[in-house]
Amino acid sequence: MAKKPARVSSEAALKATGKTWEQWLRILDDARAQDWPHKQVVAYLGERHGLSPWWQQAVAVEYERARGTRVTGRSADVGYEIGVQITLPFPAERLWALLLSREGLRLWLGDLDVLPLHEGSVYQTRDGVRGDMRTVQPGYRLRLTWQPEDWSTPSTLQVTVVPRGEKAALHWHQERLSGEAQREAMRARWRRVTGALATLLEATGTPAYAAPCVKRAAS
Repeated sequence: MAKKPARVSSEAALKATGKTWEQWLRILDDARAQDWPHKQVVAYLGERHGLSPWWQQAVAVEYERARGTRVTGRSADVGYEIGVQITLPFPAERLWALLLSREGLRLWLGDLDVLPLHEGSVYQTRDGVRGDMRTVQPGYRLRLTWQPEDWSTPSTLQVTVVPRGEKAALHWHQERLSGEAQREAMRARWRRVTGALATLLEATGTPAYAAPCVKRAAS
């Protein structure tokens, strides 16, 4: 069995595999690998890209860390973190629409009519949650800061919807939490939120939402 690799630099990955970490992440995203088990990611890297066993593991682990599907609790760069993944019996389009509807936003983000889908924009809910948008990939992923009014520092929250035929996998990944207690509280929160979203979808169907124009931040 190949030994689990430690983190290595993007320069080392480029030298050994011909691609940087960013390029490998893009390749695996395009393959929709975020919802795959670890063994499937490893097999894909060996069979489709000819990586050695060690580099299969290295790329797979780096991808899982980056996408929030490999969470060990605490790391030096992002502090305490959690990942919650649940597959729901609803199409991805319906789930995405619900997340951005007023009813859905109230469940997972806070009391807000419309979330501005502009990278770099800021938001504040009526119940005191504030933050800014970091990444917007319509229909697929949002990455934003999330800070309730009683938190001294913001966390970083990533919400991803992955199609699985007529179903969809919903991923929550939250970083920069203050400690183990907050980490476990957030894990329980996202599980409750997911259950509430599923109940609302089942009861109401696809909600409507006002989608603002999506703009990319200037590079």
